[in-house]
Amino acid sequence: MKRDIPLKRIEAKILKRIGSQYQKKGKEPWVIAYSGGKDSTLVLHLVVQYLMSIKRHKRTIHVVCNDTLVESPFVMDIAKEYISKFDKYAKQNNLPMSFHITAPEYYDTFWTNIIGKGYPPPSRMFRWCTDRLKIRPTTKYITEVISKNGSVIMLIGSRMQESKQREKSIKKHLTNQEEFLSNHSTLENCEIFMPIADINVDDLWEMISAFRTFWGERYTKLIQLYKDALNGECPIILAKDDIPSCGNKSARFGCWTCTVVKKDKSLEGLSRDDSNNFELLVNFRNWLIDFTSTKENRYPFSRKGVVRKRDDNTIIPGPLTLEARQKIYDNLMELGYKTNHDFLSEKERFVIKQEWHEAKVLQEMTKNSIEYLNEQMTVVIK
Repeated sequence: MKRDIPLKRIEAKILKRIGSQYQKKGKEPWVIAYSGGKDSTLVLHLVVQYLMSIKRHKRTIHVVCNDTLVESPFVMDIAKEYISKFDKYAKQNNLPMSFHITAPEYYDTFWTNIIGKGYPPPSRMFRWCTDRLKIRPTTKYITEVISKNGSVIMLIGSRMQESKQREKSIKKHLTNQEEFLSNHSTLENCEIFMPIADINVDDLWEMISAFRTFWGERYTKLIQLYKDALNGECPIILAKDDIPSCGNKSARFGCWTCTVVKKDKSLEGLSRDDSNNFELLVNFRNWLIDFTSTKENRYPFSRKGVVRKRDDNTIIPGPLTLEARQKIYDNLMELGYKTNHDFLSEKERFVIKQEWHEAKVLQEMTKNSIEYLNEQMTVVIK
């Protein structure tokens, strides 16, 4: 199919947009949110391309990648590899760039919350993971940059074609329609810049496929990752409706432990490659969902010892029992042995042991007091 606008003209338009923002009055640093996916990779590539085309640099640029510590291994491996190579290239060419990887605090990771504190895995009704694993670590870093510089401009790879909901959200918050600028919804003195907001997925993939990396390669690993996740289907020919949230119909990668969706088709697509251990990760994730949803593996009271009831007088399950947490721990250790991967740091193990001690104390206190709790401490959830 003949394209309406030449690819080079689209590339030139985005570069001009980046340059226009970069050369504006003020010296606020830029923060590029980099995930290792196709959109953020294109943004990072074009920013570096622009910086190499000018002689004087007026802004510092922070490239921030968030590692939830339970990311899809292939995605994070590629992200870290690209970050390392971009970093080396920037240093060699004296570009005003620095690269950073943020992560949740050791006492607030996915596994310390589940195995330690007994949280049930995230669900659509209790999606505790996004804030703790993604938002807090990166927000902390950006806040520190703002405190040192007064304000920042954050570059993200959001595109209107991703979904109708995304398009509506972008248009609703735009403060500059032509330049795709908006204010951050929660961070003061943080402006959002979306340089590729109006590019479609076909043009995006053609640009990435045509580009040669600054260290002399193609983005072959990234392209192959999406192909594998889509069971070999070429990502360039994706349907518009095939771009929902992570872990659903298309190759949008998230945590391998994600229990918010029923099926993580991206992860399952990657698991079909016999050369990796993704099938073991998929099986563990599915077991975790079934195991933690079983009534016998949950306390009938909250972490504070309160029995909560629904309107129909049924008890709302509380945190995972101590025995259930220990079972998950043992199975995770076995998975680590099979995949040659250490899923827990020493600090996480320390927090888990502390939480287990507190859970044991609470368990002893409430062992013979459920009737009392029912009568005296019940909270009815409507």
